[in-house]
This record gives sequence, structure tokens and C-alpha cells, in this order.
Amino acid sequence: MNGHGSQPYGGTPPLTGSLSHTYVNELNSHNHGVQDQDPAIKYRAPLVAYQKHQEERHAIEDNLLESYSSLVIAYREKFAECTREKRNAAMWQKQHGILEKALEHSHRALEHTEMELQSIRSATDSDPFAFVIIDGDGAVFHEDLIARGEEGGAEAAHQLQKEIKDFLHQHGLDTDLIFVQVILNLEGLNKALLSTNTVKSSDPNILAKFGRGFGRAQSLFSFIDVGFGKEQADNKVRKIYESMEKNSHCKCIIFGGCHDNGYAAFLEPFRSQKTCLLETTPTAAEFRKFNFTRLNFDNVFRSEPLLTKPVPPPPGFGLTPFPPPAARVTSPVTETAPKSTTPAGNEPGVVAIRTHKKEDSDGPPPPSNNTYAAIGKLGTTGAQTIDISKTKKTSPNRPYLLLNSKNQRVDIPLPKVDYNAAKSLEEKKAKNGTNFCNKYHLTQTCTQEHCKYTHGPRLVGPELLALKHKTRGLQCSGGLQCRDVFCTLGHHCQTPANCSYGDQDCRLSNNHAELDITPTLRVYDDGMRELIQ
Repeated sequence: MNGHGSQPYGGTPPLTGSLSHTYVNELNSHNHGVQDQDPAIKYRAPLVAYQKHQEERHAIEDNLLESYSSLVIAYREKFAECTREKRNAAMWQKQHGILEKALEHSHRALEHTEMELQSIRSATDSDPFAFVIIDGDGAVFHEDLIARGEEGGAEAAHQLQKEIKDFLHQHGLDTDLIFVQVILNLEGLNKALLSTNTVKSSDPNILAKFGRGFGRAQSLFSFIDVGFGKEQADNKVRKIYESMEKNSHCKCIIFGGCHDNGYAAFLEPFRSQKTCLLETTPTAAEFRKFNFTRLNFDNVFRSEPLLTKPVPPPPGFGLTPFPPPAARVTSPVTETAPKSTTPAGNEPGVVAIRTHKKEDSDGPPPPSNNTYAAIGKLGTTGAQTIDISKTKKTSPNRPYLLLNSKNQRVDIPLPKVDYNAAKSLEEKKAKNGTNFCNKYHLTQTCTQEHCKYTHGPRLVGPELLALKHKTRGLQCSGGLQCRDVFCTLGHHCQTPANCSYGDQDCRLSNNHAELDITPTLRVYDDGMRELIQ
């Protein structure tokens, strides 16, 4: 309706659609017939139309209200989402700022760390040096150099310095800092060189003079005497190597101890890439497993073991060669000790022989040690004679060694080892964390105050036999020339003619083909000899 209370559109509400037109036509037709009867009839149709219009309007309003409510809900959801995003954006912006600051700080810290590392690297690389550690008991200088005393020592030092520098240059390390330490038993080696006539000199202190010239010629070279005892040199070599291996300034370690299998077990945990092996005499079998760089200085060191030369026998230990086996049983011997009258305690077919010699001016030597030192302690013996006298009763418990027809050491056969005993020995070793001390358990001669190997209750029975077998697998540096009655190491392969390991893998492969392991002579600790017929 308008402001005057009249119907819009000329008093008749607009009707849309076919239904509205039909309805109006019917209403008008009806009204035309009755309007003369009731004057209000003419208002009824507009009223009905108005009511229909109102219903449609209400429907539209309801629809608009519903749509509006939906829009309000959607708006509120989007508003909340927008608010959250704004809050998140603000939070991420703040985190981004924090991270940028942290990253900037990290960059500065990294730059500072790199500068420190560079400084440390520069400091480390500024003073690189090489260290040469040599066990002089096995790596022996050339005899012609030693024979010239101080002059020879100086020449050996200069030549060694030159060859080491050439080697380092080839491997990319140019440095003038080369430390060389030769660790040895000076007195023992000196006696060995002179007594075997390896060094032809009348000067009894020739090796000391050589060492003096060696140290004077190069200020960083040392000739260190540790005295008698194999462990003295070994321990010093090991300790020096350990300290140099941990030193970051030390770029190369040249280790001169390949003649001794004992060092192989020591080097096993290190496997350091800066370690090089100096090979002089034939390398011990245990060193084959290492892939270290190997080098040799043949112009400075001997390539043959010292014990390959003839060795004078110790006091009461005559080693004068006996006649061939076919000529040994002569009538005097047969008359002295006939088989039918062998005294109690002697084996049948054994002839006892005692050798006599002039007294050694140096007095009795200390016990042998299975290295050149065993020779150096012997001194120069006088002429020897063999006295074949009445057979002396011998005790089966007395220690002795065996020699073949060529005067070569033959190992005493051992009974077969029990598997359970060998296993028990290995379990005890693993529990203790170290090997058993061979000297303590086998010869009862260990005198080391702080021995690093296991002592404790002495092994007996099958376990002791298992330890003997295990020790027999280690090669004695004296080889076939060893004359130490108490030596427990191996001197040859037990089956040289048909060894199942072959020449390459057998630890005791020396003289595989030509070695005769048939014993012909038994030599006791007091020098008494017995022919084995």
C-alpha cells in the first residue's frame, strides 16, 4: 500500500504467472454476477490478492533471512580464519626474525670456528716432522761402516738422512725435521759383531764410537743403549711409537722392527696410514698381513741376519762339528760306553761326551736371549778338545737341546695337544685380557718387575703343553743357530719335507727343502754332549 492507504497499481494487486491470471478472471466473472447483490464483493478479490502477495513477500523475506544468516556464518568463519592467519603470519614473522638472527649468529660462529680450525691446521702443518724408530738389535748397520768407528757413524747418519728425505719427498712430505732413534743393547751387539768376526776391528769399543759419530753428525739422531734384556729395547720402541702415533705434528713414522714377530701383534690395533715399515733382514712372517708402505735402506743396513755367520760356542758349550754319522761309532767310543753296559739313567745307544775349553777372560755370561745378544755375551773362547771318557749318569729331567748332523738346531718333538686343554687356555687368555708369560710358565725365568703378560698360578699338565705348542709356533730369531737350551720358540717347520702350509704361508718356512730334522747330538745346559746312535 501507498501512503494514502490505497492499493497500488490502481487498486488491483499485480499477480504474476498463469495461476494469478486465471484466478483473477474467475473472480471477476463471479463478481460481475453478484456485485449488484453485495457492494463489498468488489473488495474481496483485491483482499485475497493482497493476502497472496503478503505470503509471497514473507516467503521472500524468510529466504533472504536464511541467506543472510548463511552469509553471516560464512563471514564469521572467514573472519576467524583470517584472524588466525594474521596471527600465524605475525608469529611466523617473529620466528623468521629470530631464525635470521640465529642463522646470522651461526654464520659468524662458523666463520670463527673455521678461522680457529685454519689456525690449528696452520699450526699443525707449520712444523711437520718424520720419526724413525729402529730396533738396533735386529736392524744392524753395515759392518764396513761400523768398522770405521766415528767416521763410519757420521757417514751412516748422513746417508740415512739423505735416503729418508728422498723417500719423504716421493710421498709428498718435504721436511727437514727428521728424528731417528736407534734402540739397542750396545754391549751385546758389540760383542756379537766382534765375536763372530762380522766387524774386523781390534777396538773393543768400536760400536760405541760408531754410535757417537752417528749422533754427532745429525743433531736429531740418537743412538740409545738400553743394556741387556730383550724387553728393555722392545718396551722403549713400543712406547716411543705410541707417543709419535698420537702426535698430530708427526706425519710419518718409519718403523724398523720387522725382524721380530713380537712387534706385529703390537702394531695390529694401530693400522696407522702414516706408518711405514723399514725392512732390513728378512721380514718376520706376521708382518705379511699389513698393507703398510715398505722401504729399505740397503746402503745403510745389513740385509742378512747376524746369526747366519759362524758363532763361537759359549763356555762349556762346545760346538765343534762331529764326524759324519757313519764314522761316529769307533772302537774307542764303543769301548767307553758299550750299549750292553749303559749306566742307569742313560738311553741305549747314547754316548756321553764332555768338552773342555780354556777359561774365558770375561767370566761366565748372562743367560742367552735368542737374539744376536746371545752371541755377544759369549766372548771369545779358546781352543777346545773333546774328551771321550767313561759315560756319566745323566738325569732325564736335565734341560738339553738337539742338533742334527750339520750342527743345526732341531726342536724336541712335543706330544699331541689336547683340544679341550687348548680351548681352556684360550678362554683363560681371553678372561685375563693378555697372553700368558712364556718365560714365567715355561722356564720360570721371568724377572720383569711389571711384566705385562699373565703370571698367576703356573700352568701344569695339558694346559702347559698347549702353551708349549702355541709358543713353538713363534719363530726364534736365532733360527737353526740358536744354542739356548731354555729357548721355547720354534726353530724350524715340524714337517719341512711335506708342509701342508707351503713356503708362502708357513711361519717357519726357512730351509723347508734341505733341512734334516733327525737329531744326532744332545747338548745339556752344562756343556755335556751325548751322541744319539
